[in-house]
Amino acid sequence: MTSFRIELPLVPSLNNAYFNSKWRGRVSSLSTVEWKEEAGWIVLQAKPPKIEGRYRFTLLVPEKMRGDVSNRPKLAEDLFVSLGVTPDDSMCVEMTCRRDASVPRGQCVVLVESIQ
Repeated sequence: MTSFRIELPLVPSLNNAYFNSKWRGRVSSLSTVEWKEEAGWIVLQAKPPKIEGRYRFTLLVPEKMRGDVSNRPKLAEDLFVSLGVTPDDSMCVEMTCRRDASVPRGQCVVLVESIQ
């Protein structure tokens, strides 16, 4: 079984991740672009093992984070797919996001575990 844990800056809310452009259609917001760039470098530096096949994805956010927890995991999961660390998110069998007192303000923790 393959698994890893990576600490990242807090993933932006999907509520503010995109906007509609008159000329370009749906566009990532500046905060989303900046988060993807920073978080992407952190993931690449961590050199997590590549997950093959089905997997579980867990996102831990700070206990006192404002807003919903349910609109955070999608951007994080898509980042790992875009970097080739996890396969297409159709292979994700379980997605969990929860508040956790051990996660510092402004951070999040991603846990990924392969399923045999």
